[in-house]
Amino acid sequence: MPLLSQIPTEFTEGTPYRVRSGNGLPEVPGHYPHQLDALAKLEGSTPEKKPPVSGIVHLPTGAGKTRIGLEYIARALKDKPKQQFIWATESRGLIQQNMRKALEYASLFPDGVRMIWHDGSEDLLIGDEYQIVFSPLDRFPPSWSKVPFQAHFKGF
Repeated sequence: MPLLSQIPTEFTEGTPYRVRSGNGLPEVPGHYPHQLDALAKLEGSTPEKKPPVSGIVHLPTGAGKTRIGLEYIARALKDKPKQQFIWATESRGLIQQNMRKALEYASLFPDGVRMIWHDGSEDLLIGDEYQIVFSPLDRFPPSWSKVPFQAHFKGF
């Protein structure tokens, strides 16, 4: 049972992390209407109303882009635990924040989801070892754009 104080504040490139829920974490806050609207649009973005989807969540600072993206991924992983997601962003600082939020929001995810900060290797996504791969845009291998991943999130 992780406590909030036990969640890392710094993450290391290439080190895997496992999302585990537990009683020591705070409850995930409720939604704002615009967050529910964004989730509905993401989930209904294909005729089957299921991933794959590629999108940009564009909202002002503090509006909940991370919450929307992580909840979308968590819902999709509950349906299909072997899906893989790439979370691409400009800044390494945002990757740190997003990975911490993923661990804080562990109650949204199926237990044991594995995530990693992309270390630059192109073979990282072969197989299904990681469900969420965080990648800075400057380390995003060109070959990944040809791989049929379930979602790409680009946050600023």
